[in-house]
This record gives sequence, C-alpha cells and structure tokens, in this order.
Amino acid sequence: MNNRETFRLLVIGFISLTIVIGIGRFLFTPILPYMEIGTSQSFSALGMLATWNYIGYFIGAFAARTIQPTGTSMILLLVTNGLMTVLMGLMDDYFMWILFRLLSGISSGFIFVFATNLVLGRFVQLNQTQYSGYLYSGVGFGILLSGGFTPFITNSVNWSFTWLFFGLISLLLTVIVAFMMNVMPRDKTETTFTARVPSKYHSKKKKIALYLSYLFEGFGYIIYATFITGLLANNNVSFEPSYIWAIVGLGAIPSCIVWSWLGKKISASKALKYAYFIQILAVFIPVLSQHLLLIVLSAFLFGGTFLGIITLTMNISKQFKDSKNLVSGLTAIYALGQIIGPSVASLFIKFIHFQFSFLLAGFALVLSFIIVAASFTSNAPFHSKFNRD
Repeated sequence: MNNRETFRLLVIGFISLTIVIGIGRFLFTPILPYMEIGTSQSFSALGMLATWNYIGYFIGAFAARTIQPTGTSMILLLVTNGLMTVLMGLMDDYFMWILFRLLSGISSGFIFVFATNLVLGRFVQLNQTQYSGYLYSGVGFGILLSGGFTPFITNSVNWSFTWLFFGLISLLLTVIVAFMMNVMPRDKTETTFTARVPSKYHSKKKKIALYLSYLFEGFGYIIYATFITGLLANNNVSFEPSYIWAIVGLGAIPSCIVWSWLGKKISASKALKYAYFIQILAVFIPVLSQHLLLIVLSAFLFGGTFLGIITLTMNISKQFKDSKNLVSGLTAIYALGQIIGPSVASLFIKFIHFQFSFLLAGFALVLSFIIVAASFTSNAPFHSKFNRD
C-alpha cells in the first residue's frame, strides 16, 4: 500500500467517524443541559433520545453484517447523518426528534462498520495496525469540536442553531469524503473492503469473552459519555459543564494513536487491560468529587481510554476468522450496551441520584476488565508472513 493510498484511506475513515460519531452521536452530550433549560422536556425524557440513537446504531451495525458497502452507499449514509443533525435544529417536536436520532444512529452504525472494515482491515492485513489510531481519532476530533464550540454557539444564539451549525459542518465534510472516494481507484476500494486477514485467534471462548467485555463497556462508558455534563450541571459546579466534553475530545484525539502503538508493542490484549483499568478510575472520580481539577483529570482519562478500547478491541477482532462479521457483531453488542445504559441510568437519576448511575457504570467496566484479564492472557504481538507490505 503506497503512501497516497494510506493517506486517502485515513482521511475517508477519519472524517467519516468525525461526522457520524464525533458530531452525529456525541454532539448530544454537550447540548443536553441547554435543551433541558430551553425546552419543556425533562432530563430523563431528553436522555431517552440517546437511547433511540443507540437503538438505531444497533440496527445499522447489525444490518451491516449482510450488506456489501460501496462508495455511493457510504456517501448517502453520511448525507443522511448530516441531515438528521440539521433537522434536530429545525424541528421542535419530541416525536420527530426520536425519528431523527433513530435514523442518525442507523447511519452511524453502518458507517462505523464500513469504515472499520475499509481501513482497519487493510492495515491489519499489511501489519500496519499502528496507523489504526488515526482512524478512530476522528471521533475525538468531532468531540473536541462539539464540546469546544457548543457553549459559545448556544450562548450566542440558541441550542437549535447549534444543531443546525454542526449539521452543515457534517455535510461540508461529506463533500471531502466524496472527493477522496472519487480519486481512489475503484478496484483499490473494493479490494480493501474484502481484504483477507490471516487469523490469530480461533477459540470460541475468546470470541465470547470479547463480546461480553464489549457489551459491558458499551453499557458503562455510555453512561459517563451521556450524563457527565448533566451530572455537573445538576450539582451547580462553578464552571461551564459542556467544556468538560471538549476535554474528553482533547484526550481522545492522541489516545488512539498511543494505544495502537502500545498494542503493537506489548500486544493488543495486554494494552486493552491497561485501558480498562484507567477508564474505571476515570468513571469513579466524579462519584467522589466534582472539584474542577479532578473532573478535568477524569474527562481527560476517559477521553484517553474509551476510543483506545474501541481501537484495541477492533484490532483484536480483525485477528479472528470471519473478522468482517465479528466487527459488525461487536459493534451491535456495543450498541446494545449503549441502549440499556442510558435507560437504566435515567431511572437511577430520576429515583435515586446521579452518582449512583456512575457507580453502576464503573462496576460494569470492572466486569469488562475481569473478563479480558481472565480470557486473554499474555499474547505476543501478532506477526505473520502474510502481514508484510
């Protein structure tokens, strides 16, 4: 794979994940407190919009198992995602919001699986997984944009305009993806989608363990990702809660690159254990204190691990037989955890207290850590004669 092809693949994947995950999904986190103030909806009702988004993500990821992606389908899905973000700012009806978040989630699930198979499959095949971190850094970049600009735009205009603004940004970024796909040779793109990757893992127990750990990760991380700004706003902290989401993005951007490098150095499974351990610390910090420095540390550590866990889990998944379907299956089980997480957390928030939902998230992540630690013992980095450039 020449440098030009590598660059184009990374740009396509990076921007695609910026659009559908960094903005399409996670813009909701910093804007949630403003919507609670500016609408007649309760916090728990607005929180359920996140659940509908994750239901859509589950549908999209699961359906991607049986659909062969094309450049045209990716562009249509990216356009759909951007339009759903725009419409969130143009409409003021709760049931329409449910539809928009559902369709946004469906397109996100498809694109995540397609982009991962497109880019990561090629990198693993050529033993270049150290580049995979650049792909998932797109999510962190989108989070940094949404977290950094949402307070300014919303306070200057209103929350509706913030949805509209970022939706238009997504559509503009889609134009860049379309251009990059157009200049890539068709046969190169199709080969990448169907790239054969040699298998390292064959054990069904390891595959089940990967599914279970990723299910609990989806459940645990999404509670933090959805409700951290709400927790801080509810506790009347002395700083702008939405800016904390920008700190998450700041930690996320370089984290994927670091974890990819570490996974290459000591093995993805061992690096995954470290990532889970650090994320557990990040999630428990807000339970103990909302001091600014500690919350900043929590946000940075969370941002520095949740995309790393995705990166490492996807790297491991590409080393199983039938890895294409495994990527889709893992993305779907991750989405299932994300569907359950906000629903359960909303009940805890409504009837008990915010902090208890974060405790629940932390314990779910502890289970993920235990499963990975017990199922993936020390493994040497993956090398194969088939993985040479």
